[in-house]
Amino acid sequence: MFTDLNPYIDSVSFIKKNIYANRGLIFDSNGIVVAQDEEVYNIICFLDEGRIGLFNKPAYIEDLEYTSRVLATILETEPEDIYSILSNAKMKGYYQTEIGNIGRNLSEETKLKIEEYAIPGVEFTTSDKRYYPLGDLTIVW
Repeated sequence: MFTDLNPYIDSVSFIKKNIYANRGLIFDSNGIVVAQDEEVYNIICFLDEGRIGLFNKPAYIEDLEYTSRVLATILETEPEDIYSILSNAKMKGYYQTEIGNIGRNLSEETKLKIEEYAIPGVEFTTSDKRYYPLGDLTIVW
């Protein structure tokens, strides 16, 4: 006797999640690390005025000029470049945007400097990047 399981499929919860493997450390013959993973951060700027956070506080960037100045100072770029990206995205009605390469692959130190300003709407995603502490070495035979 067999039971048809098809009627039960809809009542089961499924969770789909990508799980990424950590790449191992690579050592040279002297035990010095030559390659490792490093956690890096990417800036996400939320622009939609309907995005409200805890206690009804805005969870979007309210002042584009101030935000542009702060980010430009920390990221060592021109405030006008960041302002242009943010204002164009807001004008087009984007919910969120990134600020290009200058806002990607940031160190934890840079992320913490930005977080000190507690600018609503400026948040981060995390990713891993391969890091070579001794630099990118090319071996010629």
